[in-house]
Amino acid sequence: MVCKILCILLFLIVLALAMRLFSLRRGLLLIRRDLKEINDEGISLRHLTAESPDTHLQELAGEINRYIDASFAKSRMESMREQEILAEITNISHDLRTPLTSISGYLELIGEEELSPEQKENLDVVQRRTAYLNQLIAQLYEYSRLENRELPLKQERLDITHLFKEHILAFYGEFEKAGLKLTLRLTDEPLWVSADENGLLRIFHNLTSNCLKYGQKEASVSLECIAGRAVLTFRNPAEGFTEKDAEQIFHRFYRKDASRHAQGSGLGMSVAKLLAEQMGGRLDARLEEGMLAIRLLLPCADKSADT
Repeated sequence: MVCKILCILLFLIVLALAMRLFSLRRGLLLIRRDLKEINDEGISLRHLTAESPDTHLQELAGEINRYIDASFAKSRMESMREQEILAEITNISHDLRTPLTSISGYLELIGEEELSPEQKENLDVVQRRTAYLNQLIAQLYEYSRLENRELPLKQERLDITHLFKEHILAFYGEFEKAGLKLTLRLTDEPLWVSADENGLLRIFHNLTSNCLKYGQKEASVSLECIAGRAVLTFRNPAEGFTEKDAEQIFHRFYRKDASRHAQGSGLGMSVAKLLAEQMGGRLDARLEEGMLAIRLLLPCADKSADT
């Protein structure tokens, strides 16, 4: 009789523990599900639901919800601050363009006067610096408009092979002047992509300028179709370049060895990346056996539309 009672008690205890474990497991699964959905959606005000009588699980869900609230508030403040900075950049760039245009005009008028060799040399320096400042302001203005999606892009079917060949041909002299041996591996077949022509040419220009600025003795460019995407790759030796540099190359105002290459705003690659993304593609950088490879990937347009 005593054994039966003990067995019944043990059975009830095991059953109670099993039910508690089941409840805990169900509560943890719900928390994991909600966390996964929140992570997939990005930071939002959505909260976890702790459907469990266990007070510890409820406290855990409450702490996580407080963390979500704090993260959302921080993200919102950072986003607002970012928008304020971009608006300031746009306004400052716009305000500086008018006086700089006037300065450039006055410098041209001065250049028409009779000047001594020393005065001409000084004027040439001022004109070059003014032109450089104009270029920086234009890049700042372009970047802020792209970041705010205020720069209209007209998507159309373009033969990227033809466009890039025309572009790179105009830069052959620059590569020779820089002492860089350029190797081209370009497909002869038309590669049709959907892109904005001016935006695509801007990407070409920024990638080529970056290659000229940081290239070491040699550089290669390839264009091919891989898995339904047009892939344009610039490669050059990456001596002194690290994985961290490759990760940061598209950050705004980032410049590798800025003291050596004082010219440049550090916005060219950021602008190129924004343009690529807004045209449905992407731009990435990685180290490959001592070479820095910067790739532009754009989805190929529907071949059925070629005819």
